[in-house]
Amino acid sequence: MLNPATWAILADLYSPFLVVVSLYNLGRMLLRDRHQALESGLRLLGALAWVYGVMALDLALTIWGRWGADYSTHTAFALAFVLFLARNSLGAVLWGISLVLYAILMILLGYHTLTDILSTALVLIVPLTATLYIGHRRVRLSGPRYRGRE
Repeated sequence: MLNPATWAILADLYSPFLVVVSLYNLGRMLLRDRHQALESGLRLLGALAWVYGVMALDLALTIWGRWGADYSTHTAFALAFVLFLARNSLGAVLWGISLVLYAILMILLGYHTLTDILSTALVLIVPLTATLYIGHRRVRLSGPRYRGRE
C-alpha cells in the first residue's frame, strides 16, 4: 500500500496530466484540421473561464461557505478537462472513471468533502458541456476513414 505522501503526489499530478493529454490531442487536431484545433482550444479556454469565473464569484459572495461547503477548484478544473477529453463512448467511460477515482482520492486525502465535489460538479456540468460541445464539429483523431470532418 502506498503511503499518504505518495497518494498526495499522485493527486497533484492528475491535473497536469489532463493538461498534457489535452494539449497532445489539440496538437493532433492541429495536424488534421487547424480550424477545428483552434475552435476546440477556444472552447477549452471558455470552459476554464467558467471554472475560474465561478471560483471568483464564490470568493466574492461565499456561496459555498454559506452552506458549510467549499467550491472545489480541483473538481471544476478536472471536470472541464475530462469533458474535453471524453469525445467518444469509450473515452467518456475511461475519463469518467479517472475523475471518480480522483474524487475518491481527494476525499481520502481530506482535500474536499463529497458535498464540495458533487455541488461543484452539479453547478458546472451544464455550462461546461454547453461550452465544449454545443455546435461543435467533431474530428476523428485516428482511423482509416478520416476524411477531414465528420
